[in-house]
Amino acid sequence: MSAVAPPGSLADRLNRRFDESIGLSMRVGGRLWFSWRVFSLAAFAVATVVWLAIGVNRGLPALALVLVPTVAFAIFSVQRWHILRSGRPARLVYHRHVIASAAVTLPLLEAIGALSWRLIDTATAAMLAGLAVGRVGCFRSGCCSGRPAAIGPRYPWLGDEHRRLPVQLLDLAVCVLLVGATLVLDAIGATPGTATAAGLGGYLAIRSILDELRDERVRKGRLTEAQWLAIVVAVIATGLVAGSADR
Repeated sequence: MSAVAPPGSLADRLNRRFDESIGLSMRVGGRLWFSWRVFSLAAFAVATVVWLAIGVNRGLPALALVLVPTVAFAIFSVQRWHILRSGRPARLVYHRHVIASAAVTLPLLEAIGALSWRLIDTATAAMLAGLAVGRVGCFRSGCCSGRPAAIGPRYPWLGDEHRRLPVQLLDLAVCVLLVGATLVLDAIGATPGTATAAGLGGYLAIRSILDELRDERVRKGRLTEAQWLAIVVAVIATGLVAGSADR
Protein backbone atom coordinates (compact mmCIF):
# COMPACT_ATOMS: atom_id res chain seq x y z
CA MET A 1 0.00 0.00 0.00
CA SER A 2 1.25 3.49 -0.80
CA ALA A 3 1.44 5.97 2.06
CA VAL A 4 -0.98 8.92 2.25
CA ALA A 5 0.53 12.41 2.33
CA PRO A 6 -0.77 14.72 5.10
CA PRO A 7 -3.26 17.34 3.81
CA GLY A 8 -1.59 20.66 3.02
CA SER A 9 1.93 19.23 2.98
CA LEU A 10 4.35 19.64 0.09
CA ALA A 11 3.72 16.00 -0.87
CA ASP A 12 -0.02 16.64 -0.89
CA ARG A 13 0.41 19.68 -3.16
CA LEU A 14 2.63 17.69 -5.50
CA ASN A 15 0.09 14.89 -5.63
CA ARG A 16 -2.68 17.30 -6.55
CA ARG A 17 -0.51 18.69 -9.33
CA PHE A 18 0.22 15.18 -10.56
CA ASP A 19 -3.49 14.30 -10.56
CA GLU A 20 -4.26 17.43 -12.59
CA SER A 21 -1.62 16.48 -15.18
CA ILE A 22 -2.86 13.04 -16.16
CA GLY A 23 -5.74 11.71 -18.23
CA LEU A 24 -6.50 9.05 -20.81
CA SER A 25 -7.65 11.77 -23.19
CA MET A 26 -7.02 15.46 -23.79
CA ARG A 27 -8.70 18.24 -25.75
CA VAL A 28 -6.86 19.39 -28.86
CA GLY A 29 -8.49 21.68 -31.42
CA GLY A 30 -11.87 21.37 -29.77
CA ARG A 31 -11.84 17.55 -29.91
CA LEU A 32 -10.97 14.87 -27.40
CA TRP A 33 -8.04 12.66 -28.37
CA PHE A 34 -6.38 9.76 -26.59
CA SER A 35 -3.28 11.04 -24.79
CA TRP A 36 -1.11 8.21 -26.12
CA ARG A 37 -2.12 9.11 -29.68
CA VAL A 38 -1.37 12.82 -29.30
CA PHE A 39 2.02 12.30 -27.73
CA SER A 40 3.09 9.43 -29.97
CA LEU A 41 2.52 11.68 -32.98
CA ALA A 42 4.16 14.61 -31.19
CA ALA A 43 7.14 12.40 -30.38
CA PHE A 44 7.55 11.48 -34.04
CA ALA A 45 7.25 15.14 -35.07
CA VAL A 46 9.90 16.25 -32.56
CA ALA A 47 12.25 13.43 -33.54
CA THR A 48 11.86 14.37 -37.21
CA VAL A 49 12.57 18.05 -36.55
CA VAL A 50 15.69 17.19 -34.52
CA TRP A 51 16.80 14.71 -37.20
CA LEU A 52 16.44 17.27 -40.00
CA ALA A 53 17.97 20.16 -38.05
CA ILE A 54 21.08 18.25 -36.99
CA GLY A 55 21.30 16.33 -40.27
CA VAL A 56 21.25 19.47 -42.40
CA ASN A 57 23.83 21.09 -40.13
CA ARG A 58 26.08 18.02 -40.47
CA GLY A 59 25.62 17.87 -44.22
CA LEU A 60 23.96 14.45 -44.36
CA PRO A 61 22.72 13.36 -47.82
CA ALA A 62 19.30 14.76 -48.69
CA LEU A 63 17.98 11.34 -49.70
CA ALA A 64 18.92 9.93 -46.30
CA LEU A 65 17.26 12.87 -44.55
CA VAL A 66 13.99 12.02 -46.30
CA LEU A 67 14.31 8.23 -46.23
CA VAL A 68 14.81 7.71 -42.50
CA PRO A 69 11.68 9.49 -41.17
CA THR A 70 9.57 8.15 -44.06
CA VAL A 71 10.42 4.52 -43.25
CA ALA A 72 10.03 5.13 -39.51
CA PHE A 73 6.60 6.69 -39.95
CA ALA A 74 5.44 3.89 -42.26
CA ILE A 75 6.44 1.25 -39.71
CA PHE A 76 4.87 3.26 -36.89
CA SER A 77 1.62 3.55 -38.87
CA VAL A 78 1.50 -0.19 -39.55
CA GLN A 79 2.17 -0.96 -35.90
CA ARG A 80 -0.52 1.49 -34.74
CA TRP A 81 -3.06 0.11 -37.26
CA HIS A 82 -2.38 -3.44 -36.08
CA ILE A 83 -2.89 -2.48 -32.43
CA LEU A 84 -6.13 -0.64 -33.10
CA ARG A 85 -7.42 -3.47 -35.29
CA SER A 86 -6.59 -6.09 -32.65
CA GLY A 87 -8.81 -4.42 -30.07
CA ARG A 88 -6.16 -4.84 -27.38
CA PRO A 89 -5.17 -1.94 -25.12
CA ALA A 90 -2.90 0.50 -26.96
CA ARG A 91 0.72 -0.36 -26.21
CA LEU A 92 3.23 1.04 -28.67
CA VAL A 93 6.50 -0.50 -27.54
CA TYR A 94 9.19 1.95 -28.60
CA HIS A 95 12.04 -0.55 -28.72
CA ARG A 96 10.26 -2.75 -31.25
CA HIS A 97 9.55 0.26 -33.44
CA VAL A 98 13.19 1.36 -33.38
CA ILE A 99 14.51 -2.14 -34.09
CA ALA A 100 12.07 -2.65 -36.97
CA SER A 101 12.92 0.76 -38.43
CA ALA A 102 16.66 0.10 -38.16
CA ALA A 103 16.30 -3.34 -39.75
CA VAL A 104 14.70 -1.76 -42.82
CA THR A 105 16.54 1.57 -42.97
CA LEU A 106 20.16 0.56 -42.40
CA PRO A 107 20.39 -1.79 -45.42
CA LEU A 108 18.72 0.88 -47.59
CA LEU A 109 21.19 3.52 -46.41
CA GLU A 110 24.09 1.15 -47.04
CA ALA A 111 22.77 0.44 -50.55
CA ILE A 112 22.72 4.13 -51.47
CA GLY A 113 26.10 4.76 -49.84
CA ALA A 114 24.74 7.08 -47.16
CA LEU A 115 25.34 5.00 -44.02
CA SER A 116 27.88 6.51 -41.64
CA TRP A 117 28.46 6.89 -37.92
CA ARG A 118 27.66 10.61 -38.19
CA LEU A 119 24.25 9.65 -39.54
CA ILE A 120 23.71 7.09 -36.78
CA ASP A 121 24.81 9.66 -34.16
CA THR A 122 22.21 12.04 -35.55
CA ALA A 123 19.52 9.37 -35.46
CA THR A 124 20.43 8.58 -31.83
CA ALA A 125 19.89 12.19 -30.76
CA ALA A 126 16.59 12.33 -32.67
CA MET A 127 15.31 9.07 -31.19
CA LEU A 128 16.10 10.17 -27.64
CA ALA A 129 14.38 13.53 -28.21
CA GLY A 130 11.29 11.80 -29.54
CA LEU A 131 11.28 9.30 -26.69
CA ALA A 132 11.38 12.15 -24.17
CA VAL A 133 8.16 13.58 -25.64
CA GLY A 134 6.56 10.14 -25.82
CA ARG A 135 7.17 9.65 -22.12
CA VAL A 136 4.79 12.53 -21.41
CA GLY A 137 2.06 10.47 -23.05
CA CYS A 138 3.05 7.45 -20.95
CA PHE A 139 2.85 9.59 -17.82
CA ARG A 140 -0.59 10.94 -18.70
CA SER A 141 -2.03 7.55 -19.65
CA GLY A 142 -0.45 5.51 -16.87
CA CYS A 143 1.45 3.03 -19.04
CA CYS A 144 4.87 2.00 -17.70
CA SER A 145 3.59 3.10 -14.29
CA GLY A 146 5.86 2.98 -11.26
CA ARG A 147 5.61 1.18 -7.96
CA PRO A 148 3.05 2.30 -5.37
CA ALA A 149 4.46 5.41 -3.68
CA ALA A 150 3.52 8.27 -1.37
CA ILE A 151 4.11 10.86 -4.10
CA GLY A 152 2.94 10.47 -7.66
CA PRO A 153 -0.20 10.32 -9.83
CA ARG A 154 -3.16 8.08 -9.14
CA TYR A 155 -4.58 6.24 -12.17
CA PRO A 156 -8.13 5.06 -11.31
CA TRP A 157 -8.44 3.29 -14.67
CA LEU A 158 -5.64 0.90 -13.69
CA GLY A 159 -8.00 -0.74 -11.21
CA ASP A 160 -6.61 0.44 -7.88
CA GLU A 161 -6.27 3.59 -5.79
CA HIS A 162 -2.50 3.49 -5.29
CA ARG A 163 -0.38 6.45 -6.20
CA ARG A 164 2.43 5.57 -8.56
CA LEU A 165 6.03 6.68 -8.63
CA PRO A 166 6.32 8.91 -11.74
CA VAL A 167 9.07 6.80 -13.26
CA GLN A 168 8.05 8.00 -16.75
CA LEU A 169 9.23 11.50 -15.83
CA LEU A 170 12.55 10.12 -14.63
CA ASP A 171 12.90 8.40 -18.00
CA LEU A 172 12.08 11.70 -19.72
CA ALA A 173 14.79 13.51 -17.75
CA VAL A 174 17.35 10.85 -18.69
CA CYS A 175 16.48 11.24 -22.38
CA VAL A 176 16.84 15.02 -22.25
CA LEU A 177 20.24 14.78 -20.54
CA LEU A 178 21.47 12.20 -23.04
CA VAL A 179 20.35 14.30 -26.01
CA GLY A 180 22.43 17.11 -24.54
CA ALA A 181 25.37 14.74 -24.10
CA THR A 182 25.24 13.59 -27.73
CA LEU A 183 25.21 17.20 -28.95
CA VAL A 184 28.12 18.14 -26.69
CA LEU A 185 30.17 15.18 -27.92
CA ASP A 186 29.60 16.29 -31.50
CA ALA A 187 30.44 19.91 -30.66
CA ILE A 188 33.80 18.96 -29.14
CA GLY A 189 34.69 16.80 -32.14
CA ALA A 190 34.39 13.37 -30.56
CA THR A 191 35.07 10.38 -32.79
CA PRO A 192 31.97 9.50 -34.86
CA GLY A 193 30.05 6.75 -33.07
CA THR A 194 30.92 8.03 -29.61
CA ALA A 195 27.63 9.90 -29.33
CA THR A 196 25.71 6.74 -30.21
CA ALA A 197 27.62 4.71 -27.64
CA ALA A 198 26.99 7.34 -24.96
CA GLY A 199 23.39 8.06 -25.91
CA LEU A 200 22.08 4.60 -26.73
CA GLY A 201 24.32 2.72 -24.31
CA GLY A 202 23.66 5.21 -21.54
CA TYR A 203 19.91 5.05 -22.04
CA LEU A 204 19.74 1.27 -22.00
CA ALA A 205 21.92 1.09 -18.89
CA ILE A 206 19.90 3.68 -16.97
CA ARG A 207 16.61 2.30 -18.26
CA SER A 208 17.55 -1.11 -16.86
CA ILE A 209 17.82 0.51 -13.44
CA LEU A 210 14.64 2.57 -13.82
CA ASP A 211 12.68 -0.52 -14.81
CA GLU A 212 13.26 -1.88 -11.31
CA LEU A 213 10.99 0.95 -10.15
CA ARG A 214 8.16 -0.05 -12.47
CA ASP A 215 5.08 -1.86 -11.22
CA GLU A 216 5.32 -4.27 -14.15
CA ARG A 217 8.70 -5.49 -12.91
CA VAL A 218 7.44 -5.91 -9.35
CA ARG A 219 4.22 -7.75 -10.24
CA LYS A 220 5.64 -10.15 -12.80
CA GLY A 221 8.98 -10.67 -11.10
CA ARG A 222 10.89 -11.01 -14.35
CA LEU A 223 13.10 -8.88 -16.55
CA THR A 224 11.32 -6.34 -18.73
CA GLU A 225 11.75 -6.13 -22.48
CA ALA A 226 14.05 -3.12 -22.09
CA GLN A 227 16.25 -4.98 -19.60
CA TRP A 228 16.59 -7.97 -21.93
CA LEU A 229 17.43 -5.60 -24.78
CA ALA A 230 20.12 -3.94 -22.68
CA ILE A 231 21.66 -7.33 -21.91
CA VAL A 232 21.63 -8.39 -25.58
CA VAL A 233 23.17 -5.10 -26.74
CA ALA A 234 25.84 -5.31 -24.03
CA VAL A 235 26.77 -8.86 -25.10
CA ILE A 236 26.96 -7.86 -28.77
CA ALA A 237 29.01 -4.76 -27.99
CA THR A 238 31.41 -6.78 -25.84
CA GLY A 239 31.84 -9.29 -28.66
CA LEU A 240 32.55 -6.53 -31.18
CA VAL A 241 35.12 -4.89 -28.92
CA ALA A 242 36.81 -8.22 -28.21
CA GLY A 243 36.82 -9.08 -31.91
CA SER A 244 38.39 -5.79 -32.89
CA ALA A 245 41.07 -6.20 -30.21
CA ASP A 246 42.09 -9.57 -31.66
CA ARG A 247 42.68 -8.14 -35.15
